[in-house]
Amino acid sequence: MTGQLPPDEYSVRLNLRFIAFITTKQPLLKNASIISAEMWREFSTIIMLLTLAYVAGKTVKQRIGAFLIAFGFWDIFYYIFLHFLIGWPTSLLNIDVYFLLPVPWIGPVITPIVISIILIIWGITLFLSMEKNPV
Repeated sequence: MTGQLPPDEYSVRLNLRFIAFITTKQPLLKNASIISAEMWREFSTIIMLLTLAYVAGKTVKQRIGAFLIAFGFWDIFYYIFLHFLIGWPTSLLNIDVYFLLPVPWIGPVITPIVISIILIIWGITLFLSMEKNPV
């Protein structure tokens, strides 16, 4: 979900400086069916990534690693494709709505990019680590 959200349209429930969890005064999207579709899309994406991780790994550690790698790349390419398709974000400091579940999360675009890079590195480490007793 992308776009600018004016500060007077929401109240902050928890501010971590790089991510804020908010409650909106009005729906983020005008059409309730689009909000529902976005929430189901988010849920479906997580199910797809979990399925991919399950198939990719042989051990629990490898499956967690595969999930982190897939999630990280998915998130980075989400912003790359948005930029080439619609010209947004114009800056890594643009504010975005990251997730709608369980409440909306907002912050600058650079936050999920940095987190995704960390997840990819951590995921590769987990995926390539050897276990004595594979599950």
